[in-house]
Amino acid sequence: MLNKKSMIGIVLFGVMSVVSLYFAKVNYEVSSTRLVQVMEVR
Repeated sequence: MLNKKSMIGIVLFGVMSVVSLYFAKVNYEVSSTRLVQVMEVR
C-alpha cells in the first residue's frame, strides 16, 4: 500500500498534467482564431 506522500505526489502530477494539457488546448484555439482574424483582415 502506498503512503500518503506518494499518493499526494501522484494526484498532484495528474492534476498538473491535465492543467497543462488544458492550457495547451486553449492556447492552440486562441492562436488559431487569431490567425483566422488576421487572414480575414487582410
